[in-house]
Parts: sequence; C-alpha cells; structure tokens
Amino acid sequence: MIERDYNTEFDNLIKEIITPTFKIIGFKKKANNFFKSTNDLIQIFNVQKSRWNSKENISFTFNIGFFSPEIFQETCGRATPVIPKEYDCCIRIRSGFLTDKKDKWYELNEKINYNKLAIEIKSDLQKSAIDLFNKYQSLTSLNALINEYPDLQMTMGTIPRFIHLMKTGLRKEALNLLLTEYKNAQIPKPSVSVAIYPDGRRVETISEPKINKEYIDSLIRIAKRYNIEIE
Repeated sequence: MIERDYNTEFDNLIKEIITPTFKIIGFKKKANNFFKSTNDLIQIFNVQKSRWNSKENISFTFNIGFFSPEIFQETCGRATPVIPKEYDCCIRIRSGFLTDKKDKWYELNEKINYNKLAIEIKSDLQKSAIDLFNKYQSLTSLNALINEYPDLQMTMGTIPRFIHLMKTGLRKEALNLLLTEYKNAQIPKPSVSVAIYPDGRRVETISEPKINKEYIDSLIRIAKRYNIEIE
C-alpha cells in the first residue's frame, strides 16, 4: 500500500479544485488567499489550516470576507492594504455556516477518500462562496446579506456597522445604533478571555467589571466625524 502524503493532497486540493473554481470567476490568488474587486468592495476567500495539524491528519476550513476600503480607513486610520486579508474585512463568515449551519472543518487522513472529499468541496464552494459572491457585490447590497444572516452584525463591531449604515443611506438606523452603544458603554462590564487547549478544554478568565474609556472615546470620535451629538 502506498503511504499517503496528506500535505501533498491538501496542496492538490488547492491546485486542482479551489484555484480553478475562483479563477474562472475572476479572482486572483496569493498563497491560500483569493480576492476580487467588485464595485466598492473586495471579495475575499481564504483557506485556513488548523494549528493542530500533524503528519497523520490535516484539518482546514474556509473563510469568506467582504472588504470595504472606506470602512477600513475610517476604523483603522491607516492606508488600505494592497492585498487585504480575511481578518481585515468588515463582514466575515465561515463557509460552513452557509452549507451546514455550523462551523465546518474538512479533514485529510486515512479514513477520508480524497476523490470524495474533492467532490464535496467543489459542491460546497458553489453553494457557499460562489453563490454569495455573485449575489453581493457592493457595500449597499451587504445590508441585504446582514438581513439574511443577522449574526453577521456581531462580526462587524459597532463602529464599522455604524459607518456601513451611514454610507449606505441608513442614517436613522446608524444613529440609533451609535446612541444605544454609547449608553451601554457607560455601564461597567467584566472582560472575558478564553483559552482553548488541544485536549478540548475551554478555560475562561473573567476580570472585574469596569468602563472601557478607550472604547467610549472612539465612539465620541466617530460621532464627531459625522456631526452627531452623543454626549
């Protein structure tokens, strides 16, 4: 029996399945990142390998993102990266939530048939990333995406969401969001840090409740930029 090289099989999936799927619709590639400019957005697709991979098992997942240069510049205060990454995006989602309603990781090991996995991935890409990228190609269109998947607002954060609403003409919703967030920010809250270990243990550390002055200042700054009184 020929010993399988799972790292080589992973590279072949990128080369034989994923890259052709995205190149045919105009995406460019750098490493395991794919990107395409559409109107006022850059669409991002990323293949993420698990940090716990080994010679016997390769695990990976797919990340989808929509990058807005305008929102990035206003929230980060620096120039737009030449090639944005998925973590730079104002909206981020795992493809598994679109196909299986949960976080989905693919695996390559002795129990997995490579050809069947390739077919599954090709189908999943069409049902998740490709369909999504074809449907949502502008900053304004992302409002419909958020309405379809409300949890995406949590991945945006309040300030990027506020800017998004303002730039797409939804000033009333933006104002309500900012005022509500400013009011809630005055309430002392504990911070929670989570560590997840290879054996599956999840350890939470909770700090004493306090007001995040830095965050409040950032809300005030963005309000002043848009001539909104919140104090």
